[in-house]
Amino acid sequence: MFLDPATATVFDSTGFGKGAGIWLWDTKARRQRWISVPGGGSVRVWQHGEGLMRVVDSSGISIRACAEPDVELSRLWTADGDWRFDGDSALWIEPLPLLVKGKRNHTDLIIVDGPAQTVTRHKLNWFFEGDYDFGYQGPTECLAMPAVGVVLVAVARSSTLVTLDTHTGQKLDEIQLPGHGGVGNLKRLSDTTFAARNYDAMCLVDATRGLIQTSAVLQPPKPPNAAQFIGNYDWGSVLAVARPFSRDVLQLDPKTFEVIGRSRVLRRPFDVCMISENRFLTRSWQTGAVSLGAFKT
Repeated sequence: MFLDPATATVFDSTGFGKGAGIWLWDTKARRQRWISVPGGGSVRVWQHGEGLMRVVDSSGISIRACAEPDVELSRLWTADGDWRFDGDSALWIEPLPLLVKGKRNHTDLIIVDGPAQTVTRHKLNWFFEGDYDFGYQGPTECLAMPAVGVVLVAVARSSTLVTLDTHTGQKLDEIQLPGHGGVGNLKRLSDTTFAARNYDAMCLVDATRGLIQTSAVLQPPKPPNAAQFIGNYDWGSVLAVARPFSRDVLQLDPKTFEVIGRSRVLRRPFDVCMISENRFLTRSWQTGAVSLGAFKT
């Protein structure tokens, strides 16, 4: 979920199934609407540079302008195993890693180079050769760190991030994150650092050495010992973290992860997006219902 300042609109997805598509919230009118994405299946929406979004659906990936979200400016799609570009391929900017389904429904990593109009596929052999439970685990998210020359890959129900060589796709190393096993919401903060949540913990990591710079467990277990997870975070001028089980949003000091603000919301927030210096929007875990809140100034 992200805010496009030029249109004052928050963008997200409506999730899975027949009605899957793009979800929009007009922050000025306080009104939501939906844009259907043909093909159904799973739809995910990501920010793709200033004024652009990337929409991943069951049949391909498109780039759209936030000002005209109904229109595809460029599309990457596959036919008989070959990837093809439609529209303006230059919009794919720096080489972009994506996780896609390959043969036998296995997940592969592809590196998209729009200006060169090439797509390189890498098999994730390390996953199938590793000690994973294939019934419950699989690669879920990836993040490029171009300055370091690696791609980070998260696996469901695992606290271990796998680092791959950007060019060869070969496994280089592993980064063990504090927390209970559920890495996600990977975000590059600088050329060498990135943030992630890991089930109940928030982490800041140096990608050059794989070292944890800062971490904090933000959701205590429910007595006697039932683990509870945090939601996603928004890290811009303010660092905000959603907590569905506590029904609140935390404001953290970005250097220490110390809690410096807390605001309760009506529902169980899983996604959060700052819409001003102190106001935020959340979407509820399971239902996607909207709640608005603010930190004290």
